[in-house]
Amino acid sequence: MARPLRYSGKGCLGLFILWLLLQAPVGAFAQRQTEATRPEPFPRDATLDIAKPTLESALHTPLNEQYIWSPQPGSTSEGIFICLRKFFTLKKVPPVATLYAAGPSYIRVYINGRLLAAAERDAKDRVRPFLLAIDVSGQLRPGRNLIAVTVQGERLVLKIVPAPLQVVKPALVVTDATWKCGDGSSKRWESAEFDDHAWPSKQKVSSFKLTRTRACTAGRATTASRLSSPMRC
Repeated sequence: MARPLRYSGKGCLGLFILWLLLQAPVGAFAQRQTEATRPEPFPRDATLDIAKPTLESALHTPLNEQYIWSPQPGSTSEGIFICLRKFFTLKKVPPVATLYAAGPSYIRVYINGRLLAAAERDAKDRVRPFLLAIDVSGQLRPGRNLIAVTVQGERLVLKIVPAPLQVVKPALVVTDATWKCGDGSSKRWESAEFDDHAWPSKQKVSSFKLTRTRACTAGRATTASRLSSPMRC
């Protein structure tokens, strides 16, 4: 008959210590795996400790030009053409001048009754909004000048700068609430001789302010002379 195995107290303690030693690497590896798969905590906001922060609005210079459009409902819909005009006075004619316009997908530009640009956004072009820049040197005159535009699709922002393309200078004329708007049904509405007193003189102006970082001169400027659909204006 076999004799039962007997373990002394010291032997049991030795086996227990050996078992602990064998389990320690396994536990450490499992802990490392858990920490590696644990999601990173959200980064701490570095601006929380700033007592007097500088607001983003203080870093940019507000521009004078504003988006304008017709007060009539649906005036920014595709297929609706809006005509806008504005008189402005020059004491001296600059040798170089550039006109910038942005927003509408279709635009015609007249200065002192002369058609200078007829442009539209290419349907394949991903640049938004549509940008137009044209040289208007030699088109201005001392005294009273008239700028007239026909637009379709979006709100208009426009300015004429007495400088070459992409050179920043104070504008000679900008879009604001003083422009007049009509449907262009009258003949020669784009000429200085046309009486626009019946046209509304207060335009809707966009609620947000333009800043230097969103100026028309930023990004790609293009010109075009292709006409497409017939226009009412």
